[in-house]
Amino acid sequence: MVLLILSLGVAVTHVFPVISVPVTHIKLATFMDFTYGVFGWCYTSRHPAEFVQCTKRRIGYKYLDTNFYGEILYLPSESKYSISRLLVVHIIALINSIILAIMIFMITVTKHGDSPQFILSSALISLPLFVFSLFSFLVDILLFATHLGWPGWLMLADTVVMAFVCSLLWALRRTVSIRSYETLRETERYPMQHYQHSVQDIDESVMLEPLDEPISTYKTDNH
Repeated sequence: MVLLILSLGVAVTHVFPVISVPVTHIKLATFMDFTYGVFGWCYTSRHPAEFVQCTKRRIGYKYLDTNFYGEILYLPSESKYSISRLLVVHIIALINSIILAIMIFMITVTKHGDSPQFILSSALISLPLFVFSLFSFLVDILLFATHLGWPGWLMLADTVVMAFVCSLLWALRRTVSIRSYETLRETERYPMQHYQHSVQDIDESVMLEPLDEPISTYKTDNH
């Protein structure tokens, strides 16, 4: 149950950066009069909220990119605009987190929780999710520096949580494997013991059975 709660929490927190501006009003970063998101940016100064215009929704910022009002984009750091294409890692991490949450749900409520192979698959999927969470945070810091908003800082928390989830999954896989091995050994040991007892019973019955007297004997003539 702890694994399920943690995995669902990671999946939910990965949603916020992806739905940031211009998709919603959630801000991945704020600098001067600009707000930034995974799919673009908005210029908010001197315009009413209902008339705020943003760039088209796409991955990556372009040099001298402008919005509806002709405002030119400025990054809060000295990073190159091409680095903003790495924001796609947020989408990859979100998809990975959803898949992992579904697999952990199946481990929790179905018979897959007794399958070492299925748990191993979940553990292997958790490893790239840990890397993607860390990479998402590093890209955000590289682009927005100290102007990073709370959705970006959640990626750091996700990295810590995923390290814990990975450890739990590998420990669970080891526990289930040992339990399956012991069950197999007990299953193999019982038929052997049953066979030995059966053979012993047969031997005892043979030893206790009286010998039959000979039906006929040979006679020899004395000359």
